[in-house]
Amino acid sequence: MEEILRSHPGLEKVLDAAHDYRLQAVLGLVEEGPDGPRLVQHGFRLGAEYFYPASSVKLFAAVAALQRLAELRQETGLALDRDTPLVFHPLFEDELLEEADDSNLEGGQITVRHEIRKLFLVSDNQAFNRLYELVG
Repeated sequence: MEEILRSHPGLEKVLDAAHDYRLQAVLGLVEEGPDGPRLVQHGFRLGAEYFYPASSVKLFAAVAALQRLAELRQETGLALDRDTPLVFHPLFEDELLEEADDSNLEGGQITVRHEIRKLFLVSDNQAFNRLYELVG
């Protein structure tokens, strides 16, 4: 893994000070095994200074959701924005229609604005899932 990282000249400074930057890298590859496909992980400094990265992806979900709204606005010509109400229809038998959010004191609806707010104020996983579903 280190060889792959060092093949990119722009990473040399960071790799040489990997401890200072708390750099870790994980590459997961699906490889054929004796019992079928399996995930094989290769890493650089795995577990050295582990941090839980789940909340860091929430920023990307927020940006992607806003970009998706812009794409939908352009594709459809509709006036879609962060406050356009969202409705999530069930995909499976045990799921319910989601069309309201009591925590949204500005109308009680599910909106991208409010999901992003929940994402960053309380690190809400359901908000992440809703934005992820919007983006596809």
